[in-house]
Amino acid sequence: MIAAFFFPENVRTGRNGKSSSHDAAGFCYALREPKTSSQAMKYLLWIGLLLIVFWIVRRTRRPMKNDRHSPTAHAPEEMVTCAHCGVYLPISDSIEVRGRRFCSIEHQRAAQATED
Repeated sequence: MIAAFFFPENVRTGRNGKSSSHDAAGFCYALREPKTSSQAMKYLLWIGLLLIVFWIVRRTRRPMKNDRHSPTAHAPEEMVTCAHCGVYLPISDSIEVRGRRFCSIEHQRAAQATED
């Protein structure tokens, strides 16, 4: 079927009926002047249809990216102040000692040293 499109019988034998040994010339001729415009349109439609199907399949296989409603999205975290230096940090990153929160172990030790 493909060979019939690229090398139609009149191209392989030539317009004057003589045999041509140049298959590449027949290929170029077939590309320049298809038998009918409807035949060329048929191939363009098939290519377009295959591209659309490929796009749909690819899109359905990919997971949807919706961060607003995803279960892994985190709620805003409470911020606290370091008792030694006053910097704000998330509560999960802070160190709590005797009801006071610190940004690092060094600041916790420094605050403990000033109390003693």
